[in-house]
Amino acid sequence: MPVGAASGMDSERRYAVERIVVALAMLLLTLPAVAAERTPLPVETVVIPGTDYEPGGPTYSFHMSRYEITNTQYCAFLNDAEVCLQTTPDDPRCTNMWIDPANADVYMEDVTGCGSTDKLDRTLYKTSDLPDSKIKYDAGQPVGGRYYVLSGLGDHPVGTVSWFGAAKFCNWLTLNHGLPAADVCYHEGGTKGEWYPVTAVTWTTNGLLPAERLALVRDYRGFRLPMDGQNAGGAGPGVATTWNNTTNPYSEWYKAAAFDPAAPDSDRSGPGDGEIVPADHWTFGFGDDACANADANLLNSLDPFLETTPVGWYDGVNLLTDGTPTNDTRNHYGLYDLCGNGSEWLTDTTLESPWGAVNYRVTRGGNFANNDTKYATTSLRVVTGARYCAENSITLRVVRSAGYGDFNADDVMDETDYLFWSAALTGPVNTVIPGNGHEACDYDADTHVDLRDFAIFQQRFAHP
Repeated sequence: MPVGAASGMDSERRYAVERIVVALAMLLLTLPAVAAERTPLPVETVVIPGTDYEPGGPTYSFHMSRYEITNTQYCAFLNDAEVCLQTTPDDPRCTNMWIDPANADVYMEDVTGCGSTDKLDRTLYKTSDLPDSKIKYDAGQPVGGRYYVLSGLGDHPVGTVSWFGAAKFCNWLTLNHGLPAADVCYHEGGTKGEWYPVTAVTWTTNGLLPAERLALVRDYRGFRLPMDGQNAGGAGPGVATTWNNTTNPYSEWYKAAAFDPAAPDSDRSGPGDGEIVPADHWTFGFGDDACANADANLLNSLDPFLETTPVGWYDGVNLLTDGTPTNDTRNHYGLYDLCGNGSEWLTDTTLESPWGAVNYRVTRGGNFANNDTKYATTSLRVVTGARYCAENSITLRVVRSAGYGDFNADDVMDETDYLFWSAALTGPVNTVIPGNGHEACDYDADTHVDLRDFAIFQQRFAHP
């Protein structure tokens, strides 16, 4: 098996590396596959490849849902959780969930006797909110079918869901797809302070540190919310919105929404306050620097819906109320609705005063409630209350890590991945040539692909 561009390594060292890889590959064949115990909820995803080199951005591959999570998908979660609560309440699919018998609102724990603020802080989803909640409850139906979506809104993005309710959906979806409980990405509990990424150690004071982000990407295969890669808003204490388009090794949402080698090769001004759009990135998440009614569901965009549209509705086929065709707004990666419909929860918190990791999270992307296109740019970062928000303009989109070393994100660490890594091998002297995708193999970011990087690669081989 040739090692490709393995300059500086003699034949004996190459042979030793090859023997290690063969042994690891054989180990893969002996490990049992994880069998799904139920029919997985369909969630269409696309691969955001680490080999698609964004300067300064993520160099690992990950899966992202093509569309925002819909009312139908979230309703399936609620119904499954209610079955679990009545049959196997210790099942992690339904732990830290309590359904209020008075109105079927969903909380982290029994909130009987709690004040209104405590209830808000423990909310996952509220069916009783009027007029925003689109998922309702019929106690006259059998358990497992009591939650239902209002007519015609099943394929619209779910709203009125707290960050905690979004995180719980991600954990449930992980288990629903047959992955082990060890792969869920969020710690849960009965109070808001007990919900955070599983790798976080000092969440309330430090957010997610780089090593904790790396562990989340490398070691957990479960579904989660996209990362922003930052712990602060970037514009000073107390600023709830900021146009921040700085790439970093974990800026997953921004890469997926904005990066495109076909974008202009120079920096330019954006519509946000002081916003500078970097080269090879678009201002808006459908591959353009301008936003028109036919591009995104913003306020007064002339679509025929009162609030949200069906996900992916701006597809070049559907018509606005004035007869204008929508534009096909799939972006570089085939994603829809990154600049309209609903703003999207991210994993990240902010540590700026008066905000904090317990109470606030970050959202990105525009929504139907705002008509100013500057609030729909890919770089807009908004600090948002993590608890229940009485509005239908915040939703979620999920990602799932492929893991370091799974370069083609097919969930199999095999010879294809090894051949890609070996072609990138430069040794400790020669520098990686930017832009050919080999940066994805430079795990320690020292501009060389060498045996230190291979040590990380072989760890992934040992833990498929």
